[in-house]
Amino acid sequence: MNNPHQQNLGSLFTDVSYQVVSEIYKHDHHYCIIYLKEDQKKNYLKELKKSFVEVDQFEVNGQYFIILDVSSQIKSAAQEIAQLLSERELQIATLVALGQANKQIAHRLHISEWTVATYLRRIFAKLGVDSRAAMVYRCASLIQLLQSDFDVQELATI
Repeated sequence: MNNPHQQNLGSLFTDVSYQVVSEIYKHDHHYCIIYLKEDQKKNYLKELKKSFVEVDQFEVNGQYFIILDVSSQIKSAAQEIAQLLSERELQIATLVALGQANKQIAHRLHISEWTVATYLRRIFAKLGVDSRAAMVYRCASLIQLLQSDFDVQELATI
């Protein structure tokens, strides 16, 4: 799937007893259709319903599916990241997510490469990650929400 929330969903649905088979975006809501293996259906239904809003359940050819509204989880993950990072750290994380190298980020923000590297070390520590890829993964939900407020791609061309 090539959608902006896929990275975030990986952290929401990590158990092999269920899997995301489809996603739907409509009116600021993000819905997931989840396939549940028969032998674990009852246990995981309770677990999933604790974290997400159930929209519907259905069965097709003996396979059990549930539709969940995961919008609140994505927004809460984004809020957690927003509280951890300063505005400048978020700018840098966003530019990294857009594929910018430290040198490009430094040039765009009118700071030194050393300062960019220092910000990245602070971001890594705050998020508990040790790579640029892991940082982008953790920040994906927040960056996606910010895209609705302004054009993140525009930031890369400033």
